Amino acid sequence: MICPSRIRPDRIQTMLRSFDETKSEGTDIVIYTSKCDPALEEYKKALVGRHHFIGDRIPQGHVCNKICNDIPYYDFYGEVNDDHVFRTPGWDKILIDEIESHGGWGISWGWGMIHPVETRLPQAVIVSGNCIKTLGYFFHPCITHAYVDRMLSDLYETLGMAYYRPDVVIEHQHALNNPSLMDDNYRYVLSGETLEIGKKQYEFWRNNFMESDVES
Repeated sequence: MICPSRIRPDRIQTMLRSFDETKSEGTDIVIYTSKCDPALEEYKKALVGRHHFIGDRIPQGHVCNKICNDIPYYDFYGEVNDDHVFRTPGWDKILIDEIESHGGWGISWGWGMIHPVETRLPQAVIVSGNCIKTLGYFFHPCITHAYVDRMLSDLYETLGMAYYRPDVVIEHQHALNNPSLMDDNYRYVLSGETLEIGKKQYEFWRNNFMESDVES
């Protein structure tokens, strides 16, 4: 699992506790923080013994692509946010088994509790390494943060390789559900400007790359 985080050393510890308590043996997690993060020293103390990557400040989508490129030998990769909490024991095995039951290609994810259970937006998603190696990315590089879930949904639904497991709960403790959690990170990602940029990036991908990505 890959988790970009910024200015949230307290929340990363809540996520990691739930990860440790529910994961299967052999599942690892990498935390990526930027070297300019004001809370970097707190992260270093909180993440002793963890896989902690420190680098340039880059957006969520690029972090996932970088980590997949830097450690290319895993069969499955996942993305999780520092505001997720794993609720279902063995969630990783369930999601990986779902992909493997369909030939080892595609994506699988659970219910984040931020949308109605019927909504099929992939968040805290696991992606087959086969797909990442074939496409050359986890998220298309032209999409940086907003709309990354829409990109995954469009691509893998079209391919018939999108497997939603609402019985697996990975709670997304987002400010959209609890306004008291609002911080500068949420203000940035929920701003009209950020969402508009994300929409344009997503539409650019759909219009210029989706067809060739499906053919790949």
